[in-house]
Amino acid sequence: MDPQDLFEQLARGQFHEGGLKCARIGIVADDVLLELIEEAQEVVAKHRPSVVSKGGHVTNWTKPWGKVLQWSLLNTTGQTHDTTTDHNNTRANKRFHLMGLPALKAWTQSAWPEATNMRLNLVGPNSGLGAHEEDICFKDGDGRCTYKVRLHLPLVTTGEAAVMLDWELFHFGVGQVCYFNTAASTPLATTGRLTASTWSGTLGSRSGSTTRRSERCRCRPASAAPRIN
Repeated sequence: MDPQDLFEQLARGQFHEGGLKCARIGIVADDVLLELIEEAQEVVAKHRPSVVSKGGHVTNWTKPWGKVLQWSLLNTTGQTHDTTTDHNNTRANKRFHLMGLPALKAWTQSAWPEATNMRLNLVGPNSGLGAHEEDICFKDGDGRCTYKVRLHLPLVTTGEAAVMLDWELFHFGVGQVCYFNTAASTPLATTGRLTASTWSGTLGSRSGSTTRRSERCRCRPASAAPRIN
């Protein structure tokens, strides 16, 4: 897909005219995935999350229900409950602060060097986010039109966990790095998942040694999506 066609497909998704809703862009190597899962579970056990259902949370506008928690892994303070710079569209002065978590550090700092936001999200059973959509295009400091690219890496999930994009359900399998067009989002129904969510300010994010590249393809509907156990 050439760049112009990609931009057109993103725009069609933004205006609910089909286009690119989501795509599986890579599969994490088994040994790296295991390390990421173990370290993510350690973050959940030992570090303070922000509670998305609380008023004033930067993501509260998505109308969450049930148990929805977030750990901010790429920020200026090192506090995992600090969401103040999650959406300022810059990487300036941000880094991964947590000690003793080499796989998450490499994933956050080396695998995605242009990412402006990295979050660990937990959505509990019978929980999720309400209907919402987000603009994916903004102007950077130089006035250039830039597309936000959100990538999801499911670490722990269930067969019932799904996302809905323009009324079509998708299941993201464990270990699959998936592009997610937030502008095409309609009611987001999820139940029981732990996900590493990556924000990038450009379309040119690279995968590092922690990811095996796979052929770019459209994600399949939830009923037919591959399960990786």
